Amino acid sequence: MSNTEAEVSSSKKVTGNKPVKKKRRWLRLMLEILIIVALVFAIRMWQQKELVSGVSPDFQSVMLTGETVALENYRGKPLV
Repeated sequence: MSNTEAEVSSSKKVTGNKPVKKKRRWLRLMLEILIIVALVFAIRMWQQKELVSGVSPDFQSVMLTGETVALENYRGKPLV
């Protein structure tokens, strides 16, 4: 085997490894993204575990103008 043949075969080995490294890099990147998304989802679920859900109880209150406001007057309407 001459020097040029050895150089060609060794260069093929180097170029042959590049796609494997690229594939591994993409695989690692996708794994890291998946872990980050899972962590964000888990943290959001943990933060929302004690949120109150369902229908709010009826109540009445007096505004600063002296007007009485009841929650039942706003039933079926969005209220913040």
